Amino acid sequence: MDQQTQIMSVTNFCTKQELETVLRYTYDKPWQIQTSTTGDSNEFFMYDLTKVKFFNDILLEKIKKTLNVNFLLDRVYFNLQYPNQHGSLHQDGCQFTALLYVTPWNPELGGFTQIMSNRIVVIPPIQNTLICFPSHLLHKGYACTQNKRISLAYKLNIHP
Repeated sequence: MDQQTQIMSVTNFCTKQELETVLRYTYDKPWQIQTSTTGDSNEFFMYDLTKVKFFNDILLEKIKKTLNVNFLLDRVYFNLQYPNQHGSLHQDGCQFTALLYVTPWNPELGGFTQIMSNRIVVIPPIQNTLICFPSHLLHKGYACTQNKRISLAYKLNIHP
């Protein structure tokens, strides 16, 4: 993986059973308000999963094996956006960000992820697709026009 600009994408990342487990964790949770950057007025929701073994061990190992990179986990959490709860362009405080799109999607819904590389990259949030990119790249999650949009965010560093 080119550690400066490459954006990786893996379709059908989870097995059916793994995706069902991920979806179950989105139900009836104490979601917290968050923003993309400090002082940002664009609020959406998050739920921290850093201490949950399924996410910090099983899925993390699958990400490492699939991308062939020995990542260390900084944190993992769900992002939840309802219509008009767009994020803002930002960088993350780690080396790589991996996003797994959790909710069903169709092209009329929007909800794209925008990444500013050497060009503008727009990625549709197709359910069960994993993307991974260098966290220094400015990026933003757009809300869907209808329905909620949930992504699973991994903040990762490379093991020295």
